[in-house]
Amino acid sequence: MSDNSGTILNSNLISQPYDNIYNLLNNRNNVVDPIDKTGVRRMLYTREPSVESIQSADYPFVVVKRPSFEVNGDEATLDATRTEVKWDFEIEVWCSDKLKREEGNGAAFVEQIVDDILETLNNASNKKLLRCYGMGMIFPQVEDFDTLDVGPDTVFIARISVPSSFFMSIGGS
Repeated sequence: MSDNSGTILNSNLISQPYDNIYNLLNNRNNVVDPIDKTGVRRMLYTREPSVESIQSADYPFVVVKRPSFEVNGDEATLDATRTEVKWDFEIEVWCSDKLKREEGNGAAFVEQIVDDILETLNNASNKKLLRCYGMGMIFPQVEDFDTLDVGPDTVFIARISVPSSFFMSIGGS
């Protein structure tokens, strides 16, 4: 993962779109941590931590997974110089119901973080920036809310799908 967001090229079809979404969400002005207003605590992860070994102080957290990627040859230009490329990101928000000093607020914190993520991804300036980077239009959708029993604890999970498509030159350099 890079600290830089930027334009998608043939050489970074997976890494750059991922960095663009991750960096957008890893900004505490966009997605606020309801537990740590100072922004010191890590909240975004590139993969799911081991839920059995995580402590209640580690909640809530957000997992931004690597996108699936597809080249849609059926949607190519007549001269075959450009084709539609598609990415689909999955974002998960996890929160325990047994947070220190915040017990019973797990579901509310998940909803708050999901609202922040949706607001960030639906923001007109952010959508324009992502289009300029070559990500096209994004259409975030909340897939589901779920619970998981981890020992005596209830963990709330929300899954957000973020499909994106864009016409670009593929192949060559």
